[in-house]
Order: sequence, then structure tokens, then C-alpha cells
Amino acid sequence: MQSQQGAVSSANEPEGTDLLFGNTFEDDNEFLVLLKGQGNQAAYEQTRKLFKNKRFALTDRQIIKLTQSWGQVINDLIKDSSKAEADLILIHSLLETLYDRLESNVRRVSEDILVDLESPNI
Repeated sequence: MQSQQGAVSSANEPEGTDLLFGNTFEDDNEFLVLLKGQGNQAAYEQTRKLFKNKRFALTDRQIIKLTQSWGQVINDLIKDSSKAEADLILIHSLLETLYDRLESNVRRVSEDILVDLESPNI
């Protein structure tokens, strides 16, 4: 069994390779730069693992926080970019990759079912 922090590469794709774009993963892609600017190190590291096609485990609460941070990247991009349309096309492709990998690479681990997922502390 893997630990939550441990990660292994997917058997379907070579580690560090982005088959969608046919190149190797870059730590400085625009999505990660914007995400890192939010100051949420956990979301940054989890997203980085997904871009690197790593496998790991998250709780539902962690998945919600992660995807909310991705939504904030879009909001920041729309506010700050004079070339928003071109950036949104790129970011959309990156988000498709992230959601595909979130579904295939992240093993959901159980947490207390009595936790209110609508809590502001998520």
C-alpha cells in the first residue's frame, strides 16, 4: 500500500512525459506558476505530481481543496492577463490533463463520513 505522500509513476505513461503535448513536464508551466503564487504549497505539490503523472492518495476533502485551487488559477488568469483567450486555451488543455490524471492516478482514501463537506474549513 502506498503512503499519502508517496508517489509512483503510472504504468501507462512515462514519468515526466506529457503525452498530450509530446514533451517533458516543465515545472514552470503557466498553470503551476499561477498556482504557486496562491501560496498553497500542498495544492502546488499535488498538482505537480499529477503533471508528472505520479500516483498518490487523497481524501475527498483534499480533492475538493485541490480542485478549488485550480479554479482560483482560472480566476487569477482572467483578471491579470491581457492575452486571456490564448492563455485560457492552454490552461483548458492543462486542466483536462489534470482531471484525467486526478481520476486515474489518485486513490481516494476514506475519512470520517460525518464531516460536513460544505464546512468553510475544508
